[in-house]
Amino acid sequence: MRQVRQQEYAPIAVRTAQPAQRRWFRWRRLPLRYAAIVLGCGLLMFAGSSRVFGATPGTTKPQVALVLATALAGMASLIAAGMPISAPPAWKRLYRWLRALIYVAALLLMLGTFAVFAGTLALAIQYPASQTYVNDVISFTHVNAGLVLAGKNPYTSDDMFMVALREYPQALPTALRRGLFGTGYDSPAQDQLVAMRRRYLANPQATDGSFDPRTLHSYPALSFLLYVPFIWAGLPNILLLNLLVCWGVFAWLAWLAPPGLRPAALLTAAANCCIIYSLPVDTEIICIALLLAAWHLRQRAGWQHWLAPALLGLACAFKQYSWFFVPFFLLEILLTSCWRETLRWGSVALAAFLLPNLPYIIASPGAWLTSLFLPMSDPLFPQGIGIMTLSLGHLLPYGPPALYAALELLALVAVLWFQAHFHARLGDAALLLALVPLLFAFRSPPNYFAFAPWLALYAANRVYAARIMSSALQKETQYLSHH
Repeated sequence: MRQVRQQEYAPIAVRTAQPAQRRWFRWRRLPLRYAAIVLGCGLLMFAGSSRVFGATPGTTKPQVALVLATALAGMASLIAAGMPISAPPAWKRLYRWLRALIYVAALLLMLGTFAVFAGTLALAIQYPASQTYVNDVISFTHVNAGLVLAGKNPYTSDDMFMVALREYPQALPTALRRGLFGTGYDSPAQDQLVAMRRRYLANPQATDGSFDPRTLHSYPALSFLLYVPFIWAGLPNILLLNLLVCWGVFAWLAWLAPPGLRPAALLTAAANCCIIYSLPVDTEIICIALLLAAWHLRQRAGWQHWLAPALLGLACAFKQYSWFFVPFFLLEILLTSCWRETLRWGSVALAAFLLPNLPYIIASPGAWLTSLFLPMSDPLFPQGIGIMTLSLGHLLPYGPPALYAALELLALVAVLWFQAHFHARLGDAALLLALVPLLFAFRSPPNYFAFAPWLALYAANRVYAARIMSSALQKETQYLSHH
């Protein structure tokens, strides 16, 4: 009955909501949820920029603990901002005191974000790939896309690893805890990586397995197939697609807010300066765009009923990063629908995942499967802004990778339990829970959390839109009851 009334009075409700929407925002005030997102952005930005403390000689242990506390507080602030619950009065009183400070912080972070946009655009259109790529994720993706155009299988082209090192000198390869780097857990310094790369180019056997040529193709097939048209078109590098997708998500999040809140949502989206950890050097924005679209369309009917799980599958076919979100999607469908619908989602997502990978599965099943699990099987060095920070800063001794895998699994079970038991209180903030287990992982670099503020902004927009609509419907009901 409530759904019928919402559909029947939706046009009137929207008109009734306009005065209320204008009261939600003033240019000198950010709504509390948006302010919490700005706070979370700032905290994650600090944690990411301070991650080097753990590897810097002379760092004090309180500084290391501060990095972890800042990262945890930032994620907590973002999750709270997206939950459809009322803030305690004490928080509202505190915000009145901090409002000006939060607003200034938002403006400063916004300037940083636009600087990232401008710098990435300049790299995308003015500089060749050899001067643009500073991360092997981007450089290897470019090489793999070129192999597809040449009619070769990237998963069986380990010899191109050396070619990639020569063509993209600034994109240093991933070091392994073996060979000349040793089996310890402290990451090698930048100059050591440069020297080892030079030695590998002179004689690969001289490095004794310090690099793994298979890391050239350690992602699913869509990670490079998506960029093939850009390489074919002769663009200097592949950053333009990432930038265009990032701008699209940015504009969509601002537009998704209720009309009276769009200036505030635009400022909040622009305050996510954490994108510097991903946009110029990695590809998480593609995953975030596909995941947000799948989540937004999950309850739609018609052809969108099938598009949503297909987008989830394509996100998983792009990068393993998206795999962490799958349990939360399936649990959400199970909680809001039935097991048959959950099975349909899983089947469609699996089909969409296999579709771009199928040619390579048929051609080289062993190489394809081994490549996908290289991020888990290769002896990588630890890094991150999660609990690993305590060991990187030598506040706690290092544990074996299996220990962190167990902690990550326990954290995953805990947050899934939280989602199941507090589903109504979580709302769309459930998407952010997928990032919580990563804080307990062996590797939790800042780029994993670079777009967490935008996930929180999506959830906050949905909360504000629902409240405005609910208020308008109540006024409409009162009006009809008196007439």
